[in-house]
This record gives sequence, C-alpha cells and structure tokens, in this order.
Amino acid sequence: MVAAVGGLAASCGDDDATESREQVVADYAAGLSSTYGLDEEQSRCLAEEVVDSVGLDRLLEAGLDSDRTGEQLDEDIQADLVLATFDALERCGIDLTQLEE
Repeated sequence: MVAAVGGLAASCGDDDATESREQVVADYAAGLSSTYGLDEEQSRCLAEEVVDSVGLDRLLEAGLDSDRTGEQLDEDIQADLVLATFDALERCGIDLTQLEE
C-alpha cells in the first residue's frame, strides 16, 4: 500500500490547502484504483481516510511535494501510512482479499 503513496507526490505543490487536499486525495485515489483494482468509491474513501488520518501538513512536510515515492519517506511516516491504510480499509468496507497487485 505504501507504493501507492507515489500518487500523492505529484499533487502536493499547490499553495491553497483546500485545493491541495482535494488534489492530493484525487491523485491518491487514482493511484489506488489503478494499482489495486479498487472502484472509484472505494479508492476515494481510502484516500480521504489516509490523508485525513496522517494529515496533509505532515505529508507535505515529509516531502510528498517532491518526486519521492513511499519507499523514500521517513520510516515513521511510512509506518503511519500503513497503519492508517489498514484502519481505512475497514472503515471503507474493503476486504484485503479483493485487492489486486
């Protein structure tokens, strides 16, 4: 799941926090959909939950406004992203067995 964080990286350069959050969520959802075969509703739910759980400011501070991928992030934020993702899977009604990779 951390590999899907790459979709976040391309979208985090916007100066307006509201637009930036929306763009980050949209890009992350698109990455989740294409990487794991989630439908639009599932990928959007998962992206929103993860971004809100970890925090947009924290993601931006971690360097997601650069060309970093999930594997290049600090171990602490990687761990938080993984935990947030597993929590969000349950809240979004996504079964791990339905994920493709």
